Amino acid sequence: MRHSAVLLVLLAIVAPGLAEEPETQVTEGVLRVSEIAICPQVENRQCLGAAESFPADTGILSCLTRVNGAAGEATITHVWIKDGSEMRRIDLPVRSASWRTWSQKNVTPGRWTVRVLDATGAEIGSTSFTVGP
Repeated sequence: MRHSAVLLVLLAIVAPGLAEEPETQVTEGVLRVSEIAICPQVENRQCLGAAESFPADTGILSCLTRVNGAAGEATITHVWIKDGSEMRRIDLPVRSASWRTWSQKNVTPGRWTVRVLDATGAEIGSTSFTVGP
């Protein structure tokens, strides 16, 4: 009986910590992409019509990115790549620890990727999509 009481006390002390989910660590000053989407329209900082493929006659698409971890102002770069060739590079400001920003590009049929780079040029996120048949 005495051992059972000790075991219950130990479980009461240790068990709550075991049941807790580990916290996601966000190191201040280290940027990370928590959301990235491609869509034909951004409204109220939300991607409308997000998809991974678009018709050949789409025209302009947007890449919306949510960035976390900035300590003060920072910059990210969207690099639009079509079929392996860089088509456009756009610098975008990040002005708070959780910031949504987007760039736009007139697209033509092909396989596209948007890479997100931090100020050092390190890739912190990317997404791919197709335009056309």
